[in-house]
Amino acid sequence: MSLRQGAILAVSAVGVALLLSGCTPPPPSAPTAAPVASVAPTPTSTPPPKYPTCATMAPSSVLAAIDPGLVLQAPGGYGIAPPAESAAPNARAVFMTAVYPPSASTVLAGLQAGYFDCGWSSPGFGLSVAVLPDSSAAFASYTSSTAYDIASFDGLGLGDRSFGGCKNGDGQSCEIETLTGSTWIAAVSSPGAVSAVTAPAVRANLEAIIRSTIAVVNAAGPIVSAQQQPPSRWQSHGDCSAIDTAVRSITGSAGGAAEKRILDYTDAYDPLFRAAVAQSGAFDCVDTESSVTVVPGADVTAPMVYTSDTTEPVTVGLPGVVSARDLCVASGTTACWTEGYIDHALVTVSGDLSAAGRHAELAAIALALAG
Repeated sequence: MSLRQGAILAVSAVGVALLLSGCTPPPPSAPTAAPVASVAPTPTSTPPPKYPTCATMAPSSVLAAIDPGLVLQAPGGYGIAPPAESAAPNARAVFMTAVYPPSASTVLAGLQAGYFDCGWSSPGFGLSVAVLPDSSAAFASYTSSTAYDIASFDGLGLGDRSFGGCKNGDGQSCEIETLTGSTWIAAVSSPGAVSAVTAPAVRANLEAIIRSTIAVVNAAGPIVSAQQQPPSRWQSHGDCSAIDTAVRSITGSAGGAAEKRILDYTDAYDPLFRAAVAQSGAFDCVDTESSVTVVPGADVTAPMVYTSDTTEPVTVGLPGVVSARDLCVASGTTACWTEGYIDHALVTVSGDLSAAGRHAELAAIALALAG
């Protein structure tokens, strides 16, 4: 702020008159100091949010010490990039359809739950780190159900709780699982052959990744969190009742109730992602002819853009359904589905139904939920 200063000279009209009349004017008053404007303190600027990135969770110096050939992999399969300052939520995930439409819905569910991950690879070697907020219960469950048959990492002392080791499975791998606050962080290494002799070196590498990730995630605070779902009728219909009502309205038969399942189109060797899908509230309803996948609150990431093996979406007008569209797997158009948003949820109908049958069921679900 600039300061404005100036001197004002005033001659008393009475003094001038007295001077002209030959009378002695009264003594001048004591000079008054010119006012000085106060300068307000410069406010301390708030630093920008420290968004987690793959580069800050695993700094280049740490990666070089592990394997100089490690290269960051673009998100693929179930990959979901860390939250970014400018990227829309649906731009962070890769919605692949090669494993059929529910796999894409599963990725969307993981995104809803706040899951994100990064992966690096070099010839014969892989490394990943994954983060899931609000997952204390899932972490405890995994702790109690996991054993390491090659080596255990005792006395880690990372975060609030931590454990890890190396085990056989789909190949040999080593991991460190850490809970910091209520956020679960996992670092996993696939070093090829590993033994009790080589495991300590792998442990040191994973510890370095976990430490840098904990620092970044804790600094980000509320940036690392699940997406808040808007109120909807799905919160009181978190089962297959609306789907059953819809099917009965079409077939006119009581039939058997659809089986509700938590979405399970996931990698069995990624416990964080499985926990994320379970925490999202997404579910699947299956009967003899169709499968209905429901991801509540999903319209905050709409529209979902598929990235592989998908025909061009065909818009369909259905009552009570927003942005309804037909899609098929491009390499085999007998695998098709209809999807749309019903009361903030992405609802996908697939299975042994014609396009007309899928349309009727999706519209009937919207009607049943409204009733």
